[in-house]
Amino acid sequence: MNIDLSNYHDETNSISKTMLSHFHASPCEFNRYYVAKLQRPPQPKAAIVGAIAHAVLLEGKQLGDIACLYPSDCLKSNGAINPKPARLWEQSLNPDQYAVKADVYAQCDALLAGIASHQVVGLVADAHAREERVDCLDEQSGLRCRCRPDFLYDMGDEVICYDLKFTTQVKPREFWRVARMFRYWMQDAHYSRTIEAASGKPCKFVFWAVEDTPPYRIARYEYTAESRENARAEVAATLRDLASRYETGDWSDSWTTGTNDLLFTSTESTSLELDWSGIE
Repeated sequence: MNIDLSNYHDETNSISKTMLSHFHASPCEFNRYYVAKLQRPPQPKAAIVGAIAHAVLLEGKQLGDIACLYPSDCLKSNGAINPKPARLWEQSLNPDQYAVKADVYAQCDALLAGIASHQVVGLVADAHAREERVDCLDEQSGLRCRCRPDFLYDMGDEVICYDLKFTTQVKPREFWRVARMFRYWMQDAHYSRTIEAASGKPCKFVFWAVEDTPPYRIARYEYTAESRENARAEVAATLRDLASRYETGDWSDSWTTGTNDLLFTSTESTSLELDWSGIE
C-alpha cells in the first residue's frame, strides 16, 4: 500500500517520527506546526541522488521515469541551469519526479549499478512489505501513532524492520554522528513500538548505510540492546508529555520558564580571542 508522501506528512491526527522529533526539540514549535498550524514544518531537502535511488529500489520505479534530464533550452552555454526556463519546465513534472542534469543522472545510474550485487538489494526485492503504513494506539499516552518503514519481514516470531540511509558518511564514527544529529534512536524506538503494538510481535530494527559515491560501500548498523531500551523509555516519556500538553494547552519550551545558567572557566579568558568591538 503506497500512499502519497505529501498526504502522509500533512497528517496531524496521529504521531509520526517527524512530529515526535519536532516536539522533542521544541513543544513551542510543535504547536505552531501541528496544533495551531501557523506555519508549515520545515521540509529538509533530501539529497537528490539518495532520494532517487530510494524510489527506484523501494517503489520499483525506473530511473528514467523519475530522474528527468533538463532540456537543452534550460541550460546555459556553460552547462549551468538557466533559471527562468528551468523553473517553467520543472512545473511540468509530477511530484515524484526529479529534475536533474546529466552528471547527477550518471551518478544515480552508477550508484544503482554499484550496489546491484549487494545482499541489501535482494532483501528489498524479497521483502514482505515495502513502504507500507503501520498504525497503532499507544496505550500509555492514548495517542495514535504511525510509521512507514522502508521494508520489513515478518519472521513468524518477530518482525525485522529495515531502513535505508543513503549518505556519504558510512564509516562507524561518521555514521554515529549522523545518527545522533537526526535522532535515529527515536526512529528505531517509535517504529518498533508502533509495529509491535500493531502486530503483537517483537520488532528488530536494522539500518543499512549506503554510500552514494564511489566505492559504494554498504554497512549494517543496529543500536545495542541497552541503547534501544533507553530510546524506548525516552519515546514513551515524550509521548506522555505530548499527551499532557494536548490536555493543558501548555506548549512552552522548558528553557523559557526559568533562568538558564551560563558557564565560564578561567581558561576561557586566555584560550579565546574575545571581540569587544562595538561593546561599551
